[in-house]
Amino acid sequence: MSDKEILTADITALSSEGAGIGRSDGIAVFVPGALPGEKATVEVAARRKNYITARLLSRGAKSPDRVDPVCPHYAACGGCGIMHMSYAAQLRFKRDKVAAAVLRIGGSDIGVDDAVPSPDILRYRNKICLQVRAEADGAVKIGFFREGTHVVADIDDCPLFCGGAARVIEIFRRFLKSGGITAYREDGGTGLLKHIIIRRLDGVTIVTAVVTDAGEAAYGEIGEALRKEQGGGIVFYVNVNPAGGKILGAVTRAVTVGADSVRTVCGLKVSVSPESFFQVNDGVSARIYGDILLAAADIGPRAVIDAYCGAGLLTAMLASAVRKPTHGVEIVREAAADARALVKRNN
Repeated sequence: MSDKEILTADITALSSEGAGIGRSDGIAVFVPGALPGEKATVEVAARRKNYITARLLSRGAKSPDRVDPVCPHYAACGGCGIMHMSYAAQLRFKRDKVAAAVLRIGGSDIGVDDAVPSPDILRYRNKICLQVRAEADGAVKIGFFREGTHVVADIDDCPLFCGGAARVIEIFRRFLKSGGITAYREDGGTGLLKHIIIRRLDGVTIVTAVVTDAGEAAYGEIGEALRKEQGGGIVFYVNVNPAGGKILGAVTRAVTVGADSVRTVCGLKVSVSPESFFQVNDGVSARIYGDILLAAADIGPRAVIDAYCGAGLLTAMLASAVRKPTHGVEIVREAAADARALVKRNN
């Protein structure tokens, strides 16, 4: 006899995380993957005092906002949460999420503008961070954590990254299979490779392998393989982080430099390191920066403070636009060093 609890719920809204919300016997039911307008048959995952979380089994009428996710890994991977919505519905969801937060937390019913669409719906991210894990049976996985877990969903590409992830993943798989480097195991803290960070800026691919030890692994061979694959447009770093917590450790060294790590971003020469922060969507960041510069010009400030300034890109743009004292504030020392270098490099 099955002890599964099956319910039906008419989905009428979305949670702030994108789960469908319905009601059963007066209790709210949260159903990831369900959309408003659908009658969902669900299996109860957990009952709480005031709500239920459930797993979608089937649905009745299909919401007009539902689309087939373009990523074959979507169901398993925790990297994306609303790819089953049309892009127009995603934009409405994000706008409504901001409006609800302003009303519920801020207590203000001010107008919230529509979300500005990205010029590219796919292949827009200039940076991704992949997890690398060895399992108890020896299987090695490269990908993203499944939602709410430290279990890696194995992938061969990410359709959000702007280019080259599949080739980088394949090269690391080759070296992991041959024993040139070993994958990290969380249960015992053994193995070398924990994360692979891939960034694409100004025509160059910057790859950082985050490892537990900089010792004798085949880092030089991996860097050479990346250089050959990318036609020389590659910078390969090894970052050492034996501890948990933050992804990046304190020690970074360049292994293979097939291209200049100084790139042109928004018209400024910037030094790109593993610690550097940039907006991940190049098309949208140009709009963000443009709006901020216009606002600063309209306000006519006596001085500008760019808090959480990262590598100082926007700070420098503001300094040039408003021609008033402009100060960047940043707690990450490496990012602050990049910002000082940017100031010097761009006069």
